[in-house]
Amino acid sequence: MNDDEIRDALRPDDGIEPLDPAKVITGARRRRRKRELTTGSLAAVAVLAVVAGGIIATDGANSGAPVDPPVVGTPSSTPSARTSTPRATSTTAMSAAQLLANCKVALAEANPKPGANATQQALLESPQGSVMVIADSKYWAACDNGYSSEGEAQVSARRPAGLVAPSPQDKDAFAVAQNRLTQPSGNYDDFEYYWAAGRLPTGVKTVRYSFPDGRTVDATVQGKYWLMHYWSLQQTPGGSEGGATPGATDKIRVRLVAADGTVVNDFRLAEPEQICAQITHGC
Repeated sequence: MNDDEIRDALRPDDGIEPLDPAKVITGARRRRRKRELTTGSLAAVAVLAVVAGGIIATDGANSGAPVDPPVVGTPSSTPSARTSTPRATSTTAMSAAQLLANCKVALAEANPKPGANATQQALLESPQGSVMVIADSKYWAACDNGYSSEGEAQVSARRPAGLVAPSPQDKDAFAVAQNRLTQPSGNYDDFEYYWAAGRLPTGVKTVRYSFPDGRTVDATVQGKYWLMHYWSLQQTPGGSEGGATPGATDKIRVRLVAADGTVVNDFRLAEPEQICAQITHGC
């Protein structure tokens, strides 16, 4: 086959235009640019996804680890009828310094009262609440943080008094403050929280309380002061809704005991006036 025959065999049909080298090169560049843009866009999306994922994972946590959802208590299927208006909920622990400062704030409108230089004299702590006695050179007072109201940690305060020790016959000196709290477990059952504090009478070693649920609690004595707190699943008076515990009294009993075991005084608190010893709110 000669050269003319070879050129005729390779010539395209009349409907097909021969390839323009410039167009071929331009098309190749365009396709390469599209691939670069597509690759860059995917990379940018991947970076955004990583950043967004990092934001979601570290929201609320400095460590960057995923945050677990909070555990929520499961309500009881048969809540108690007395839960329609709970007084308060149990509170978290409060440091002694915080309790001292909050106690002074709670006593701001009391008169007379310990002054701004009052210091801690006695402290009874527990996860359910802490009782503190404060005093200056003239007056003492007591506060407790066993409850919170509407989510805000607060304290209840007992009416201040002079530094003279009370008589064992002074029943008001042993009045308790009582608050109804909801249990932290979230099962909607209330419990009664009692607290009290005072100066120890002369000749008395033990201040003993017996409650409607049949339990007896000895106050903690620290120096010249005594402190007591107690929580019960039964209501006052008369114990639980189903009735008082068999053999238990329907009122809080107080016994003052001497060092030799002699009962100096034995009486029951009058309701409601002697079970509402706090001055910061009702009972």
